[in-house]
Amino acid sequence: MRKTVWISAGLVLVAALYGGLWYATAMTVRTLTVQWLEDRRREGLIISHDAPALAGFPFKAEAEIPNLVVAAPALAESPAWSWRMETLRVFARPLVFDRFFLNLAGAHKISGLPADDIHADVKQADVMVTIAGDSAEFTLAGVTAGAFALENASLKGTFAPDAIHLELAVANATLPDILPPPLSRTLESIKLTVDVTGRVATGARLPAVLESWRAGGGAVEVRALEVNWPPVSATGSGTAALDKNLQPEGAFTATFRGFLDVVDMLVAAGRMDNQQASLARGALVLLSRTAREGGAPYLDLSLTVQDQKVSAGPLTLMEMPPIAWRQNIPVP
Repeated sequence: MRKTVWISAGLVLVAALYGGLWYATAMTVRTLTVQWLEDRRREGLIISHDAPALAGFPFKAEAEIPNLVVAAPALAESPAWSWRMETLRVFARPLVFDRFFLNLAGAHKISGLPADDIHADVKQADVMVTIAGDSAEFTLAGVTAGAFALENASLKGTFAPDAIHLELAVANATLPDILPPPLSRTLESIKLTVDVTGRVATGARLPAVLESWRAGGGAVEVRALEVNWPPVSATGSGTAALDKNLQPEGAFTATFRGFLDVVDMLVAAGRMDNQQASLARGALVLLSRTAREGGAPYLDLSLTVQDQKVSAGPLTLMEMPPIAWRQNIPVP
């Protein structure tokens, strides 16, 4: 009998200690989250939300921020924008002190873009960030926004003062029906590995941060890129940076497959007549190669981006619209 009493008392004590630890952790998470939002207010953002609440017992020490709205007023040539989310959930796990997590699942509304307001429903949007700030992971799944849909995507990053390593994977994205043929609405997959070199400043507006990064020799090394966008697939690598006008420039090598199917689709869409198609097929066959083991022919290209033009040698493939970086986006 006495042994049972002691065991029961021990269990009650352990439960009380764990409950106290959970409550202290949850209060710390709530305090730090509210403080972070307040810091963003001081940087010029307009932030509103309902009263924070604690949740997640016993496995998560969670702070819920309902009806969070983050907005920026119009500034210079940058129009006002806003982002409204159903609930922001920030949590830590008791006894795990080296990282914290964010859950952004739910309804979102983004206003102030050149297009109409975006209404999105997100089934999963999880972020993990280490307390030291040296690594992070972002997982996204089950996204619908009008005609756009995304099955899943992930982004992993490691961070040092002068270097950032990123790995992106996207699977099964359905795009709006606004793309010209031969581009289809279904993007099957993207895999991208990049290294960003150069110190990225903080505590300033986005254009100033980009200018500082550019002036310091910042560059983006595309280590590997794989795209499967039927009927085209491509792999490549290269280097990109920003010019003095903060527009992208760079040099890349890429291997394309499926380009003969593209010609057929352009003909079917009325974008190319039969004579043009015959000439295009002949030129592409002459330029392409076939692997020894057989398979579809492939085309190797060296591409450059400069002065807002994408070129293959002396041939200009397309012109890019200028990017107008918004002045009302602070970088924490």
